[in-house]
Amino acid sequence: MRYKLTTQPECEAYTGESLEQLAQHLEIVQNQTYVQVWIHKEDGQALGVFFNRHFASVGWLTDDGDSATAIDMRYTGPDNALQEFYIEDGQLNEYPERNCLSRPEGLRALLDFMEQGQRPAWLQWHEE
Repeated sequence: MRYKLTTQPECEAYTGESLEQLAQHLEIVQNQTYVQVWIHKEDGQALGVFFNRHFASVGWLTDDGDSATAIDMRYTGPDNALQEFYIEDGQLNEYPERNCLSRPEGLRALLDFMEQGQRPAWLQWHEE
C-alpha cells in the first residue's frame, strides 16, 4: 500500500508505504487545519480522509466504481448543516455535516485501513 498526505491550501505533500511512516506523518494533521490523506491498495481500493478544523470526512473507492461514505449515526444537528473541506485539486467543497466524523475517528480510520487492508468495519457506511 502507498499513501499521500497533502496539506491545503499550502499543497505540501508527504508520501510513504508503511504504517510507521503514516503514523509519523499523521502528526501533521494535529497542526494543520486542512489536510487530506489517500491510501491506495494494489487491488484498487482506496480510502480518503479529508480533515478540517473540527471534522473528518471519510470515503472509500474501488477501481470498479464502488464507493461509500462514512456517516455519523449519532448526528442530531440540522439536515442542511455543511462543513468545508479542500479536495485534491485545491478546491474548497462542502459536505453534509451528518457525513462527518471527529478528527480522531478519521485518524483511526486511516490507521486501520493501512494496517488491515479493508475499509473499517466499525464505521457506518452509506453506499453510493
